[in-house]
Amino acid sequence: MKNRLLAQLPQHKTCLCSIYNPHLYIVDWKDYNKGAVEISGAQRNVINAVHILNENNVKVFFDAFPENALPITKKKRSRQCECVVFPITCDQDEWILFIETKYANSIHAAKNPDSDYPYCMVRQIKETVSYFRMKGIISENKIVHAIIAFPNLMEGFNSWVFPIKHDGIEESILDIRINDKIIIRATNHAQIVDDTNILLLS
Repeated sequence: MKNRLLAQLPQHKTCLCSIYNPHLYIVDWKDYNKGAVEISGAQRNVINAVHILNENNVKVFFDAFPENALPITKKKRSRQCECVVFPITCDQDEWILFIETKYANSIHAAKNPDSDYPYCMVRQIKETVSYFRMKGIISENKIVHAIIAFPNLMEGFNSWVFPIKHDGIEESILDIRINDKIIIRATNHAQIVDDTNILLLS
């Protein structure tokens, strides 16, 4: 998958890295210090993270999308999520995980209609996956995984995120699994089992 990704998005060579560690922490520094999305084997004290447990030390690639990372034309860009993670062996059968984060400081802020959470987060995931399919980076029938995360919220929030309600339309986790071929959860945690299995933890 790495080769297909770089063939379509050669500019991502500078933001694609590999890592293996029993604990992987993904943070978005944008609101904190206008920094980038990053992955580390060490937890930061100053910012909360999406945590991926990786006890078997599966080596993964991590692509931290910069701003306007998915060009459609010279002037038009696709909406995008924060990043994608996948095993270095990834071809067709291995898992792929897309992640979108928002650093809301309370459930009230996370539910604020003016922010359009969590609908806009799901839309960013969907459009990123759709872009990867359109470009042939992943196949049309590939089932992928996705997380929408609120790292500052410690309690479980999957139950109030789904089903998504927007403009009078309700969409469940099952709807997204069937229609978009995305296994999606609202959580700050995942667990890598091996190259072909990953769990999204509530």
